[in-house]
Amino acid sequence: MPPTHKIIRDIVYGYIPVSPEDLQVIDTFLFQRLKRIRQLTAFSLYPSANHTRFEHSLGVAYMGSRVAQTLLEDGSLTGALEGTGLSEKEVVDTIHYACLLHDIGHAPFSHVGERFYRTDEILSAMDGGIADVLGDEQTGADNHELMTCLVVLQEYTDKLPGTVDIDLLCRMICGAEYKWDNPRQTLNPVIEVLNSTYDVDRLDYVLRDCRTTGTFGVSIDHERIIRGYAIRDGTLLFLKQALPSVVNLITGRDFLYQWLYNHHTVAYTDLLIERSLRRCFNADPGKQSDVFSLEGVRRGADDTTVWGLLKLQYDGGDLYARPLFDRSFHRTLWKTPYDFDSSELSSPQRYRLLNLAKQQLQNPGERSELETRLQEETQTEEGEVLVATRVVKHFDPTTNRQVYFWISDDAKEYSEVCGSSPFAGGPTDYPLVFYNEGAVSQSEMVKAIQAVVP
Repeated sequence: MPPTHKIIRDIVYGYIPVSPEDLQVIDTFLFQRLKRIRQLTAFSLYPSANHTRFEHSLGVAYMGSRVAQTLLEDGSLTGALEGTGLSEKEVVDTIHYACLLHDIGHAPFSHVGERFYRTDEILSAMDGGIADVLGDEQTGADNHELMTCLVVLQEYTDKLPGTVDIDLLCRMICGAEYKWDNPRQTLNPVIEVLNSTYDVDRLDYVLRDCRTTGTFGVSIDHERIIRGYAIRDGTLLFLKQALPSVVNLITGRDFLYQWLYNHHTVAYTDLLIERSLRRCFNADPGKQSDVFSLEGVRRGADDTTVWGLLKLQYDGGDLYARPLFDRSFHRTLWKTPYDFDSSELSSPQRYRLLNLAKQQLQNPGERSELETRLQEETQTEEGEVLVATRVVKHFDPTTNRQVYFWISDDAKEYSEVCGSSPFAGGPTDYPLVFYNEGAVSQSEMVKAIQAVVP
């Protein structure tokens, strides 16, 4: 990390050092934009969850640099650099600035807004520029990662120190690892510092989201985790002394996915935002490009921009925008996947209902066939019955990318040492059916569902 120029007080880590080179990035219009993009859309549930992508980015950069220093002192970087033509300083600086810039292209309203980015537009915006850097490996990246890579390539290459390797930086942001026959494939563990099952990005948002919402599922010793990172046999893993803290991190992250990110109130407000924005963009397609595009990022589109659109929708009487401002929320039939599994519906009915509900995932913001049929069965107006689907992505060592521990001079899988996550065996995907109890009763909703999925 470059020499400290100033420090920034942080709610999680105390003080974060900032160098003059960092300020060349931080004190730019696009990075300051991150102060106006909330980290979460859980504001309807936790009023204190007002932290932004700005402090998260600073936190990830701080953690990334700490991990890089751990790998350097441990000697882990030596083998990773062999044959790559990169020096230790170049890799350490690249890790730092990849972490600092990893969210620079994030959409307003975070992952809800990201769904309105158009992947084909991002990839074609530079006449193949992203593909030139990442090759075929870019295809698995999320939209906000691709947009971030695009923004970095277009706006920040002249603002970064000459020791930063742009190719490696973009791969870290997008999680695009080098193919086995690439001389740089030994750098894949470095990519995983920022983009893997339990990277510094996840470590920071788990710590930060717990702190700001007050939902402390477990106590996470991030200092022990930082000191536990190592590279062995070409794999990024944790030394055995970090095992208890990593287990707590996995449990805490799963706790957040179960009870915060997929809370029924959060799902409801996310759905209202998507619906209202979709109706806005259907009426005026140009507004989507004004906000959710490279030009939108360049103009500083942020949460206030989207709130302005939603307020116009509200003023125009949009039925999906109204509850966001008046908090006239619908009720939900099932609040958790456990409620759904123990509902009045039979197992075949639950299976068919979930499959119908999942169709909506293909077209966020659009009404699904299931919702239309439930509306017809209950003889209600549009908006009186809403359906959302949540996918609870628990850590499952049998299906997810693995977490490894170095024990007795061997890399052992998480499941081999710890079994599974406490949440891994429980229900994951489930539908949420919201209804206006002033228009239809709970029993009528259940009967309508049973008629649709007999």
